[in-house]
Amino acid sequence: GGPGMLTSQGGQLTSQGAPGMLTSTSSYGVDAMLPSPSQPGPGHVYPYNMKDGVEVVIIGLADKPGLEEQIIKLQKKESDRREQNRLASIIKRRKQKATKKEIEEENTKLKAENADLKDEIKALKEKLAGSQMFSNAVLEYHRAHGFKGLVLTASAIKKWIQKKFGALDN
Repeated sequence: GGPGMLTSQGGQLTSQGAPGMLTSTSSYGVDAMLPSPSQPGPGHVYPYNMKDGVEVVIIGLADKPGLEEQIIKLQKKESDRREQNRLASIIKRRKQKATKKEIEEENTKLKAENADLKDEIKALKEKLAGSQMFSNAVLEYHRAHGFKGLVLTASAIKKWIQKKFGALDN
């Protein structure tokens, strides 16, 4: 093309004409020409890599004082941000791994505790079944014989029967 047109040569994006313009290309193959805020003039091409695969090339701004320092500063800032993000990702993955391990340990402990409680419940149910049979035997004896023959347990059985039935027949 003509002035202000973009061409790609060997994977490099170049501009023909249009000094003082910002040339943008992305990893999606989208090219755009953006007007530069400075005055157009002859100069070098300054690539600046931004996040998400977007590369901005500043063309024709060599006469602007401090531009190279600004570009270096921006590139340093971007590399510092990437390093900080990399370290934050490492820390986050370690915390997630530690949290997962803690959850698995707690889960194992709770499963063991649950099994112990199930065993305890089973033993208590068996004990309760034996107690119910014993209480039925005591009631049957009381109906047949009253408190005759009971020496040490007569008062305890009397209280239990009163509590269970509210009154005594004998």
